[in-house]
Amino acid sequence: MLFDRQRRVLLPATVAMAAAIGWTRLALGVHWPGDVLAGFGLALLWAGLAERWLPPARAPINRA
Repeated sequence: MLFDRQRRVLLPATVAMAAAIGWTRLALGVHWPGDVLAGFGLALLWAGLAERWLPPARAPINRA
């Protein structure tokens, strides 16, 4: 699991990047809107399953 500070930065950046890629696919005319929405849906399903079944990451050990 990411630390809270990293998660606050990476999650919005990842969502923005995915939305931008989806928009460019539509703008270039290489995919239909349903294709892009289905891809987003599959990505959300995959992320949800990974969050549920993968073991949580351990915090790094501070050996200072």
